Amino acid sequence: MERKARTQSSKALQKGLGILRKFAYEKENWGPREIARSLNISKSSALRVLQTLKNENFLSPAETDGKYCIGPELWRMGAVLNRKINLVTISEPILRRYVGEVNETMYLFTYSKSQLTFDMTVECTHSLRYHLKIGVPYDIQVGAAGKVILASLPSEKVKRIFSSLRKDHKVNVDELKRKVQTVKVTGYSFTVGERVKGIIGFSAPVYGSNNVFLGGVLLTMPEVRYEQKYHKPYADLVKRCAGEIAFVMGSKEPQALQLKK
Repeated sequence: MERKARTQSSKALQKGLGILRKFAYEKENWGPREIARSLNISKSSALRVLQTLKNENFLSPAETDGKYCIGPELWRMGAVLNRKINLVTISEPILRRYVGEVNETMYLFTYSKSQLTFDMTVECTHSLRYHLKIGVPYDIQVGAAGKVILASLPSEKVKRIFSSLRKDHKVNVDELKRKVQTVKVTGYSFTVGERVKGIIGFSAPVYGSNNVFLGGVLLTMPEVRYEQKYHKPYADLVKRCAGEIAFVMGSKEPQALQLKK
């Protein structure tokens, strides 16, 4: 009897969470019949859960008769969580998990005021590893992280950057453009010895709500530990890591939903 009660309680909770996701991610006004059809549950079951959520102020009656909308408690909870959201805070435990999986150093980076900076790192346990300085500006025309930024910024801004780089005779802008285009197609960047000789880099972008570019993740390793047969697993890893961070930050892009295969 007790097990049956727990099962029923668990199912009711699942329905409630499913309904809240509908309000949060799809549209703000739903009626019992719409919810029932969307979640493949009975109308009476949908109505019971909607009424419970209304009683707890997670939902409110909508202006349209018989429908519900987001209530004050859900708005309040969202506002409180939004104040607590910080990209570094969100990213650190996720990066730690992925570093634990691959045992290579990973970084979180952002691009602000025309500067690439690395904001945090989780290091591997190998004695031979590459260190990037935290909070120090780096050039974006070299390295895997820089190419992710160039592939993610608005096209007009990138055009201005390329135009400026043409003044630097050490930069092959046409080759850089081709590499950036590859990042757009594959969803990740791969470099060998660009910023520092003998260092491999894999990088992927992180997007937030409304597809806003927030930054990215970078995996680095010495070339002596890199094997071609692991290229795809490394690329998939940085994309999964970036996607998981993006999902928490509110992205609805397909990249952000492919957390684990």
